[in-house]
Amino acid sequence: MEQHTVVLYGKPGCGPCVAVKAALERAGIEYVYVDVTTSPEGLEHVRELGYQHTPVIETSDDHWTDFRPDKLAALAKGLGS
Repeated sequence: MEQHTVVLYGKPGCGPCVAVKAALERAGIEYVYVDVTTSPEGLEHVRELGYQHTPVIETSDDHWTDFRPDKLAALAKGLGS
């Protein structure tokens, strides 16, 4: 994964996924969205990270699940947003 790459793994109808997308966009954080319902590779990667549900947010040095305002704020600060 490239430095400063943010990947959001989500699926349609996922409320927390929408909240994470909105927070990333408000903070001006560029991200790649992977729909785990259409990307078998994305779904497998989420499972390899140990998660069973979305959203999963992955950065160059961290990953977590759910809408975590604390993590998103730290990410924005770390990326200079």
